[in-house]
Amino acid sequence: AWVFERYPIWYVLRSSTQVLTDLPIAALFVLHLVAVRQRPFAALLRWQRPIRILAGSTFTLYLFHRPILLFLGGDRFADIQGPVGTTLLFFAIVGGAVLLSRLLEVRLTRMLRGFMQPSLRANAAVPGG
Repeated sequence: AWVFERYPIWYVLRSSTQVLTDLPIAALFVLHLVAVRQRPFAALLRWQRPIRILAGSTFTLYLFHRPILLFLGGDRFADIQGPVGTTLLFFAIVGGAVLLSRLLEVRLTRMLRGFMQPSLRANAAVPGG
């Protein structure tokens, strides 16, 4: 309201109206990246496998977070008020995305590769093919 009173054109920014809070957060994030760069990550080696699994599931999470939410019936989580419901929903969505990722990206890729490789090898052996 304070900014709008002084700068009436502010409404043109629409969803960028949080710039006053977003810029300090961005600056803190950059500061975090600079600070973390100086620290060794030997402690993270223990968590290498779960981190890789989660990192490998980010595209599936991007694609399927909304369908997973709808499948779980997100309205049911509204009955659980506060951080408990939000935390349960978060882990349900991330867990569902990891399961889908392992199924679709790992197993389906292996299955398709096994199915297609014989025909690709045969095609490569044919002159001009």
